[in-house]
Formats: sequence, C-alpha cells, structure tokens
Amino acid sequence: MKTNIFKSAICLLIFTISFTSCKKQEKPFLTVDETPIEVIVTGGEYFITVKSNGEWTAMMEDAQNKDWCILGNNSGTGEGRVIVNIAENTDTLMRSAVVKITYGELVKSVLINQAGKTPFLTVDKASIEVVVSGGEYSFTVKSSGEWTAMVEDMQNKDWCTLDNNSGNGEGIVIVNITGNTDILMRSAVVKITSSELVKSVVINQAGLGSPFLTVDERFIMMKFGRDEQFITVKSNRAWTAMVENAQNRSWCTLSNGSGKGNGKITVRVAQNTESLM
Repeated sequence: MKTNIFKSAICLLIFTISFTSCKKQEKPFLTVDETPIEVIVTGGEYFITVKSNGEWTAMMEDAQNKDWCILGNNSGTGEGRVIVNIAENTDTLMRSAVVKITYGELVKSVLINQAGKTPFLTVDKASIEVVVSGGEYSFTVKSSGEWTAMVEDMQNKDWCTLDNNSGNGEGIVIVNITGNTDILMRSAVVKITSSELVKSVVINQAGLGSPFLTVDERFIMMKFGRDEQFITVKSNRAWTAMVENAQNRSWCTLSNGSGKGNGKITVRVAQNTESLM
C-alpha cells in the first residue's frame, strides 16, 4: 500500500514539474492590427486592438510634437485595446503620427493619418464700380489659410492702392482710389492668392465723359440801383468766369470766377449814375 502511494506521489510531482516547465517556456507573442488608421478632418476617437500573453505598453512617437494625437490608455495585459483621441485638423495639409506598442523585445507600430481641410478661397465681390471722384472701397476675403492681395500692373495703376495686402483666414482688403481726371473709364485688377488658389476683383472707375458746359445764357436786366443776380453753370470739368474788358467794367464784378462741376456765379453791379444804360 505504501509503495503505491509513494509511486503516485512521484508521478504527481513529475507531472507538476513538467507542466510548470512547459508554462515557463511559453513563447512571448504580440499581435497588433498594423493597418494605418485613416482619420477624418474633424478627428474623433479611434482604437487599436492588441493581443499578447503578457504586459504591453503603448506610446506616441515624438509625442511633444504630436499634441493633436493623445492616447486614452498606454498599457494593458493580454488582450486589450489602445484608445486614440484625435483633435480636428485646422490645416489644409495631411498630418501623421505613429503609435508604438511594446512587449519585451517585441514592437509593433500603427500609423495614424489625418486628412487636412480642403483648401478654399472666396471673395465677396467680383467687381467694384467707382465714382469719378474716387474714394475708399473694400471687399472681404475668406480662406482656409494665408492669402495675399496685389494690384496687377501696379506701376501703371498708381491711382489704385491697397491699405492691407495679406491675411490669414477671413479679412478685409481696403482699396483706395484717386479721382479720375480723364474722360475715359479706367480699370484695375486686384489679385488675391492663397497657395495655388487665385481670385480676382475688377475695379472700374467712371471717367469724366465728353466735356460739357451749359450756362443759363438769358439776358440779365439789372435794377437801376445796386443789384445782384446769379448765373447757373453745369459742367463736368473745372471752369472759369470773367467779365470781358474788365478794366473798363469796374461797375460789374463777379463774386467767384471759377468752379468745378455744377455751380453758380454771383454777378454784382454798382448803381448806374449815368442817364444811359
């Protein structure tokens, strides 16, 4: 009886040693789906599945420069998953990061690619119509990034200048136009550029047109005593007025001898001391 018990104990001991030895010799393994994760512009929460027979860790490569990609957990045992939180990409360029999972000497890497915003550039006006006298005008630019504005053929368009010629995102371009002294309309083009995107705003300024001058040419009958009358002038130019043979007409004077556009001339006469008109 004792012999049988002893034999049984020996067999159990051998089985235990063999089982323990096999367990100790289990080969470490680490499997990760290394298919790159494609992330949309707005970002979100993504997962990496990990399978292992031991403790594993996860980390971001170059983490100090990848603050837009944060791990919700960085370790686990056996089977688990890594939570990856991605912020929105406000740039037009795609960006990438790498998550590295390690178990002992085993290393797996997963590439994270996030799409960039679709580049865009818009202006709120295709053209600006400017009056003859000129003035200050503006238009609004909206862009996904930095933009610049310039007047084409600038050296020959000194009558059209910009107060600001660059911005980032949304901004306003101020266009300053001097008065047009020519009879013809004139035009300039402001070009707005953001990366490879280009928009144009055409500036059209009216000209003076064909010169004209109209005057109320009625016969003015002045009173016997001192009197004052007006002459109405209409023109699209500067004009002057004078009394003919003024040196011999000192009794007839003008209050204003020049003007621009529409105006009035005041005619003053002294009392006539003669018997003749």
